[in-house]
Amino acid sequence: MRKVLFIFILLFLTGKGFAAHIIGGEMYYECLGGNLYQVTMKLYRDCNSSGAPFDAPAMFAIFDESNNLVTGKSAFLASEANIEPDLSSPCLTFPPDICVQEGIYVFTVQLPSNTQSYQIVYQRCCRNGTIQNLINPGDQGLTIVAEVPAIDLAECNSMPSYNNFPPPVLCGQEYFEFDHSATDLDGDSLVYSLCSPFIGGTTNNPAPDPPSSPPYTLVAWGAGFGALNPLNANPGLSIDPITGLLTGTPTQLGQFVVGVCVEEWRNGQLLSVNTRDFQFNVALCEQTYTAIIAEPEPADLCDDLNFQFENLSDPDNQFVWIFGDPTTESDVSTAYSPSYTYPDTGVYSVMLITNPGFFCSDTAFLEIPLYYEIQINVQIASFECINGQQIFTFAANGVFDEGATINWNFGPNATPQFGNGTSVSGLTFSTLGPQEIDVEVLDNACNAQDQVTVVIPDPPEISIVPQDVFCNGYTYQFDQESENAGIFSWNFGVSGTNADVSSQATPIFTFPESGVYTVSLTGNSSQNCPITVTETFDLQTLLAPEIAPHSIVCLEGNSISFEAAGSFSNEAVFAWEFDQASPATSTLQNPVGISFEAAGIHPVQLTISEHGCTRTAEGNMPIHANPIADFSAGTLYGCAPLTVAFSDQSFTQSTAVSYTYDFGDGTQSSARSTNHTYTEPGVYSVHFYIQNLNGCIDSDDELKEAIVEVVPTPKPGFKADPLVVSAIEPIIEIIDMSEGSISCEYIFDGQIFNDCNFEHMLQIVEPQTIVQTVENEYGCTARIETDIKISDHLIYVPNAFTPDSDGLNDFFFPVATGAVNIEMHIYNRWGMEVYSNLNDKTGWNGSSPNDNFFAPPDVYHYVIILTDNLSWNFEYTGSVSLLR
Repeated sequence: MRKVLFIFILLFLTGKGFAAHIIGGEMYYECLGGNLYQVTMKLYRDCNSSGAPFDAPAMFAIFDESNNLVTGKSAFLASEANIEPDLSSPCLTFPPDICVQEGIYVFTVQLPSNTQSYQIVYQRCCRNGTIQNLINPGDQGLTIVAEVPAIDLAECNSMPSYNNFPPPVLCGQEYFEFDHSATDLDGDSLVYSLCSPFIGGTTNNPAPDPPSSPPYTLVAWGAGFGALNPLNANPGLSIDPITGLLTGTPTQLGQFVVGVCVEEWRNGQLLSVNTRDFQFNVALCEQTYTAIIAEPEPADLCDDLNFQFENLSDPDNQFVWIFGDPTTESDVSTAYSPSYTYPDTGVYSVMLITNPGFFCSDTAFLEIPLYYEIQINVQIASFECINGQQIFTFAANGVFDEGATINWNFGPNATPQFGNGTSVSGLTFSTLGPQEIDVEVLDNACNAQDQVTVVIPDPPEISIVPQDVFCNGYTYQFDQESENAGIFSWNFGVSGTNADVSSQATPIFTFPESGVYTVSLTGNSSQNCPITVTETFDLQTLLAPEIAPHSIVCLEGNSISFEAAGSFSNEAVFAWEFDQASPATSTLQNPVGISFEAAGIHPVQLTISEHGCTRTAEGNMPIHANPIADFSAGTLYGCAPLTVAFSDQSFTQSTAVSYTYDFGDGTQSSARSTNHTYTEPGVYSVHFYIQNLNGCIDSDDELKEAIVEVVPTPKPGFKADPLVVSAIEPIIEIIDMSEGSISCEYIFDGQIFNDCNFEHMLQIVEPQTIVQTVENEYGCTARIETDIKISDHLIYVPNAFTPDSDGLNDFFFPVATGAVNIEMHIYNRWGMEVYSNLNDKTGWNGSSPNDNFFAPPDVYHYVIILTDNLSWNFEYTGSVSLLR
């Protein structure tokens, strides 16, 4: 059955400049405090209409309770948007040319502060001319009113507003529900009812400015229609007064004006009524709703317990699948073509319902038998070798019932070629190589196949690798070369035991004693008949000669014994060879008295022969030369104290040596090379000892007689009188007090003096150091120092200076002797300090403080603090004249 949809909505333009066509509207407000209200109006129109757009601006009027105009207001659109219809019925398809547009106006208004109530009013024409429940609908506009109660009833009241916009289209003959509830910010009681909207605006005056004053005329209902019966319906249109739920089943097609009022109550007083004026469009709905489930393919029933359903119904319907799973109540889906996983195999009754709960509903049924997915695999169950013939048994396993039928085809080279059942035995193949095996299982409506390629292998080839290692002991590593063999069985030919076997490919076996053994190897594979081969092996004692190691031996008087070590039998024959030794050879097992002729590393070779085998061991005999002591010395003659550098010049091959120097003055040192200081004059002999601590253990010494001579050094000394010299009379006497000297030299006062005793007047009157140097007949010198200090001081202070930059007398500065620091302060006649220096070295140049200007000629007062060499401070004051 094809879908047919009849929606009778005719939208006319009734006049130029009209907002054709108005669908409806509502208005409410929110109190912002202080008699200030924010007003919101929602206006709805046909957006596909050729009439005028929303008013820009929209004109409002405010009337008091005596219906007098208080003020007019204008407002522009705050927002404009198309309203998408919410169609919950699958039996209705919304036409693409139906469009509803919402325009929202928001403005604020300050109402007078008195006890009157007010009405905020908007009027507009025109409605659709095809509306069926009004008389001359194209000339009946609408009036939207928001009532503001007097403040003695409700101070700062906010009006309730509707939560949802009604659906523009209803499906004829179909029950509907719509939540027409409202919300009140003050929490007042709300009562809902069907009511008559107001008319307002005409084709001659579509947008009154200002809107007309109240009271307002209700719409003119057509015959058989009214506020409580705005459209033909069964059950009739009604609204729950408590919840605002609007219900009904329309029975007549067309367009109908509907009014809904919500009353706002507080403390038994009616505060306001919000009248919503809107339009319902009723359409006749038909739809293809036949439920059709596709029949499953047999292979789909054997896949697994998850079944994919195919829906052949019109996809524009709504669907409910019930999968017939008795283990759960959750076997339901609303998808178009769902899949479902069943808990087990079996036959299930499936139901598909289209558009459940609607008049356009249909049901389809389908029974599906579900089986597990069957699988079959082939394997060689066993293999036997009977009289050299390969006999096979094949088996099938997998997922299938015990009663399933299994058919085999082993190919034209097999005997027998065909078979049935889960296992077939006694098969032989006339040719070697790959054989194609086919098997098929039939189980209920399901089947499965498998094909495997079985390779009948060539007979094995095997050989034992012959013996290539002899005289290597009783343990032997065996090896083999084979093809088509993976299973091995060795027998090592030891009599009297069953433990001489191995299943390894390359085993290691230890024989109990020497001898010749016959070893056998049997080789085969899991699908081959075995073959056996043999080989003889001669096992003898391990021949592995070694030379026992020797430590280092000294060359002088060496006589060494050697020992043959390692592995050999009592039948061994020995041959020794010694490099640069006497004797040079020996046939003894352990030769003695071998003497080497020179130092060095001497090769030693031992050859042992037995049972037809010969092995050679090689070693080295280290012979070290005996140590030779020797040393060298640096400066061997000089003044006391004399430091002599001694350095080891010995020869030794040892890596650990002890050293001892005896310096001849009662002292010794164990350092290899060292410095020694002789403090007393004299002639000294030095004895040097070395001792090898490893290798060639030996010692040697070297004595060098009278190699060091130390001569005396004079003793300096003098007296300076006085040690504290007066700066007033700076005379000092030098008195020589040295011993063993023949000449003197003094350095001080910036001069050099060669007399040993003398008197001198200081030219540099300041603390200083006197240095004496004396020399004896051996040319040895010595020096000593003495510090002198300065006491007292002299100071000369000028009484005038001329700071005119001519280079003569430009600075005021005292001349002093015996001073280490001069601090100077200069004051003018008013006591102001004009110059200060805590460590003056240049003096005052006549400038003022901070060098901003020159001081004028005048008499200035000075304070001079002198610090002498003994850190005593002396203060001098006086006057100085500055002349320019």
